[in-house]
Amino acid sequence: MIKKILAADPGKSDFAWCIVAKNKILSIGMLKDTVSDIRETFVNSQVRAFKKALLRIIDRNEGIEEIVVERFQQRPGKGGGGNAEFVNIMIGVIISICVDRNLKVNLVQASTWKNHMALRYSPDVTDDTPKSRRSRSKKVKQTQAERFGWKVSKTSKKAFIKDHEFDAVGIAQWVLEKRGNTMLLKKFTKQLRSIWEAREKDAKTKAPIRSSRK
Repeated sequence: MIKKILAADPGKSDFAWCIVAKNKILSIGMLKDTVSDIRETFVNSQVRAFKKALLRIIDRNEGIEEIVVERFQQRPGKGGGGNAEFVNIMIGVIISICVDRNLKVNLVQASTWKNHMALRYSPDVTDDTPKSRRSRSKKVKQTQAERFGWKVSKTSKKAFIKDHEFDAVGIAQWVLEKRGNTMLLKKFTKQLRSIWEAREKDAKTKAPIRSSRK
């Protein structure tokens, strides 16, 4: 059986996941059941719902052997204390599932996989601003969505692939490339194009028919 990896980009309200095997994206999506309120009235039911939803993904995709999760690290002056609690609770649940199912867990800093992508795929630009003191080369700042060829912000509601889903794919790509796979950006871009088009077609099929009668 081909080894499958589940990559996750967790968030309080935006939890994206991606399943890959070798050089192929098998599935991507957004998890609706997240931990977003740790008050006694809500936390128990939300943790159970989150665990159930994640187990459903694992059970429907036989062969998952590893879960890779982006850590939440609070940056100085950026706030996010509450979000850190929500995400770390979910990461704790993921680790518990990995222990129970004998799956490998892999926790990665956002800077680790993003720097990997920037070094491999982002173009160089010359920085000769006064702050730089001297002309030097640096990488163009890009989101993972931009590297795949889309302009999708975190708040884009009409995007058929969400910003966090692109990041989940990026996390999976980092793991595969770290372990010796060839550069996957072009292959994954083509596969994501097919997913985007399929979702767009599905959305048009489900769109309500507007009556022309006044």
